[in-house]
Amino acid sequence: MDYIEIISAAVGGGFLAKLLDYLMNLRKAESDDFDTIVAQWQQDNERLRQENKQHERKQDELYKRINEHEKKLSALNAKMLVIESSYMHIPLPSWLKDIDGTMLAVNDAYEKYFLVPNGYTKTDYVGQTDFDVWTAEAAQQYIDSDIILLQSEKKIWFGRELIIVKGVDVSDNWRVLKYVRYAGNIAVGIAGLAIPTDD
Repeated sequence: MDYIEIISAAVGGGFLAKLLDYLMNLRKAESDDFDTIVAQWQQDNERLRQENKQHERKQDELYKRINEHEKKLSALNAKMLVIESSYMHIPLPSWLKDIDGTMLAVNDAYEKYFLVPNGYTKTDYVGQTDFDVWTAEAAQQYIDSDIILLQSEKKIWFGRELIIVKGVDVSDNWRVLKYVRYAGNIAVGIAGLAIPTDD
């Protein structure tokens, strides 16, 4: 063996050893990077699972609350139907307002005697206030008597209010009875009844 072969073998063997060592270290580094990526992915995956479980719990709570509110709303609607039907067939004009003055219901007699002659129907009044149907003067009187009613101890008001039908003041032909409506101990509205006078 000559020197060139020995040097070539030593250099080649050393180079090959270094190359193998380099490749092994590179593979180990890639393996470490891969292990780091997998570990990070597992942490992120676990965190996302926990967040997802929290969102599912909150969603379930919200569904339960919505369901409870729907049941309460259904019960209130049923009570409202009972309240409306209790006076809808009375032959005297009658109505039911919310505490804030919004008209909730009027019966057929109210529509016949007061609304239709003035060019309105029930649907024009329900969900509106007195100012949307009556003159400003009449509407203000209705509000004033509602306030007196709500502040009174008896929660009943009886008297005369301004009633204009076809531009004519017919107030002398009617007396108005108002009273507070309750749901349990809570005042929920103001009911009223217009009673014709014998005059």
